[in-house]
Amino acid sequence: MTGRRFSNYICYMTMFFSGVIMTVIGPMLAELANEFNLTLAQSGLMYTAEFAGYTILIILGGILSDKFGKRLLLTSVFVLLIVSLYVFSVSESFYLSLAVIFFAGGLCGPIQSITISILSDLNPAEPDKHISINAVFYGFGAMSGCVDKRTEK
Repeated sequence: MTGRRFSNYICYMTMFFSGVIMTVIGPMLAELANEFNLTLAQSGLMYTAEFAGYTILIILGGILSDKFGKRLLLTSVFVLLIVSLYVFSVSESFYLSLAVIFFAGGLCGPIQSITISILSDLNPAEPDKHISINAVFYGFGAMSGCVDKRTEK
């Protein structure tokens, strides 16, 4: 496997996991509502926070990518995402969880824009093909993030 092909696969898998992260909150809403004594509508603020973070931090990601480099930023964002998901999993406060999910969702924004940029650089002859494959991996991740094993019979 060539270095370029391996890098393509890393981008695809990164987008797959980003898709999982962006949608895994859905099956958790009822449990979050119960855990923090919220209505289901109040627990739905998690989605709002997640996508607000995504929208805001995607802009910052582009600026930082130009300044520090794509690969360094992608690695840093991925590490921060792992840390934020850990903090979310142990949080006992709704407001801390809300802030952390804002940050985690926000980190998924730069992941998307950076992987697209890396794929364009790696595949100048067929950038659209690889960007489309990247989007498909995000979609597969998003679909699998919505699966709640507890509902299976």
